[in-house]
Amino acid sequence: MNTLADLTASPPLEVPSAQVWIRQMVASTRPSGGLALRIRLTADMPLMTSSIEREQVLRESRREEGRRAVDLVHALRRGALEGPISLELQGFGFRHASAGVLPCTPDGACWLFARDIPPVGWNIANGGSQCLGDLLHPEALMKREAAEEILFFHPTRQVLGALAAPGTHVELDRALTLWRQRLGLAEDAVVALPHRFSDAGPDTLVILHEDETHVTQGVHLNLQEEDASLEVIRPLELENEIAAEWLPLDGEILDGRLLDRTVGRFRLDAWEAHAAWKSGQPQGAPPRLPPCPVTRHIRRALGAPDVPGDLFNLRSE
Repeated sequence: MNTLADLTASPPLEVPSAQVWIRQMVASTRPSGGLALRIRLTADMPLMTSSIEREQVLRESRREEGRRAVDLVHALRRGALEGPISLELQGFGFRHASAGVLPCTPDGACWLFARDIPPVGWNIANGGSQCLGDLLHPEALMKREAAEEILFFHPTRQVLGALAAPGTHVELDRALTLWRQRLGLAEDAVVALPHRFSDAGPDTLVILHEDETHVTQGVHLNLQEEDASLEVIRPLELENEIAAEWLPLDGEILDGRLLDRTVGRFRLDAWEAHAAWKSGQPQGAPPRLPPCPVTRHIRRALGAPDVPGDLFNLRSE
């Protein structure tokens, strides 16, 4: 298996995925509330460069050790435990970096993607790191993943709506081209959608690498044992007219083709599922899937009350 040092070699290793296992971290609470996690990246860390390597490590992980670590951090967060606490794991690690956004509007609408690989369910727009820059700057990873995955289509104006301008990201350009071809749109049929990445989250991630310190503030941090991830999340604020006038599209690409996952619109505060689309076409009620663990976490983090059961309540529009 490669190591983190391969990403800083000359020339650097070029891989589709570049994630490390975090086995040591220091967790504490911030004076203003929220969680602070401090991790250190070292050159000898094993580097996962494919889904095959990631799944192999997951199979060999001691899940009970991961669950205990998650429980300790949750206890610290809710004030049942005094910090700081140092976690030193032997048979388990959390994947870094993973980052994403919850696209939502001020009136409470949000969009989730139907995920058909473990953990199966309704997921936020997120993804894993591909280079050293992503590992050190999860904020940049988060914004790139949002731009590549979240697209909209206005059926009356016959234009695509994107978070970033064409030419900003290679994968975004590919997605825009494929969707323009599929929907029969003009070459310049792309407009920028007004948006804002919320910085009101309570948590902070501190990443130490060599003699540098990289701090990401105002986010929601989620440690989960199920897919062994340390997730960095921000709400992505869109205007209300997006929910009223635009149809959601999936910009994710796999093997050169649009993945075209079903996109659903929900109210997380009310735990309601409203509608779903695929290829820009209405599909009626969203499929009866549970929310992914990270979706449940961001819902709780945003102050929504706990609800019984794993499925959203259907509400037709």
